[in-house]
Amino acid sequence: MCIFKTKSFSRLADKEGITDPELMAAADEVNRGIYEADLERIDIFISMI
Repeated sequence: MCIFKTKSFSRLADKEGITDPELMAAADEVNRGIYEADLERIDIFISMI
C-alpha cells in the first residue's frame, strides 16, 4: 500500500504532533477495516467544501 501526504496535511499533522509512523498505523487500520468515524463531523466537513 502506498501512502501519500499533501503538503497542507503534512503541516497540519506536524502542528498536531502526529508522526509519520502514527499516520502509517492509522492508514493500516483503515485498510484492514479497523476504525471508528464520527460521521456527523464528516458530513459537516463535506458540506462546507
